[in-house]
Amino acid sequence: MIAMLMECKGELIRGTRGSRVLLDESADIELIVNKHLAPELALVVREHYCNSDSFLHQKITHCGCSRQTYYDRLHQAHLSIQGLLWGKAA
Repeated sequence: MIAMLMECKGELIRGTRGSRVLLDESADIELIVNKHLAPELALVVREHYCNSDSFLHQKITHCGCSRQTYYDRLHQAHLSIQGLLWGKAA
């Protein structure tokens, strides 16, 4: 699911096959980002996937960190989201 959102640059394409599953999981991901991630991780996720109008250096500046920290936080957010999604499925 996360890979599909990454491939679509964070834009949910609702007309694809299995779109109902995408809608359910995207709602779960949104809830996780809004309620369970640390604020600095949630900020990076929102900037990376929801702010398609900004260049990377603008996103990094908005997050107030270095490029390496930006990607470290994004990776940590992916792991946290994945873990929480798997925990829900168990």
